[in-house]
Amino acid sequence: NDLLKDAFDALKNVEKLLLLDELNPLIGKLQLIRKKYVAAYYTAHEKYVGTKVDWTKLSELLKTGTYANLKTLKLVSLLSKHGFMKIENDIAILSNLHCPDFKVDLLENKAVCPKCSFPQGFSRKDINTKIQQIEDAMNGVYGEWENTILAELNNYRDNLQYLDTKEQKLIESVIKDGKLPAEVSEELVAALNNMFKELESIEINPDEFFGEIFKDVQVMDYFAFERRINDLKQKLVAGKDLEKIRIKFAEKGDK
Repeated sequence: NDLLKDAFDALKNVEKLLLLDELNPLIGKLQLIRKKYVAAYYTAHEKYVGTKVDWTKLSELLKTGTYANLKTLKLVSLLSKHGFMKIENDIAILSNLHCPDFKVDLLENKAVCPKCSFPQGFSRKDINTKIQQIEDAMNGVYGEWENTILAELNNYRDNLQYLDTKEQKLIESVIKDGKLPAEVSEELVAALNNMFKELESIEINPDEFFGEIFKDVQVMDYFAFERRINDLKQKLVAGKDLEKIRIKFAEKGDK
């Protein structure tokens, strides 16, 4: 502090800078101040964003099954994505703080690291604490999403019949286990999205279907046959959302 005070006091009198016996001691003090600053900055940089931080904890966290499952589950339509978006943002901010190649020489003409501008964007919270908070947030979002999915599977149970055989098996496995699988697949996500659609069933009685096509003729050419099928298809789905329609074969006696 005294060294810095003496330097500033000397700078108050510009005329002293013209005298070598006054200037040389000032230059010496300023060089010493700069040397101390560089040493302090380097130590802080390495401690908080450089090589002294165990960045492997973050990279390992991003390799976990929980994070992989979250990235897959975010495509499930009815889940709230806000919590996971915050996690992704926190990860990006933390990753951008990582500056492993800092050298003292980089401060030759700069006051701060030209690569990361430390301490810009850095809060006083320890990096390891931040990583732990991200991990806790991941587990929290995963638990929330899992509970939501299990609850909605019960609410949409009637839609199970509209899924194909493979999708039915995937959903039934989740319901039976009462939890999501250790590895969530894209196929399961597709099955969940189909399960959660507000589906509408259209039952087709084959006798009535073909009776409508051949109601006034016994024989027709291919193009007439195709037109009648297409006309009947349009009549069946008129005003409906095609993505939410499931065509069901009507059992005997059903209309």
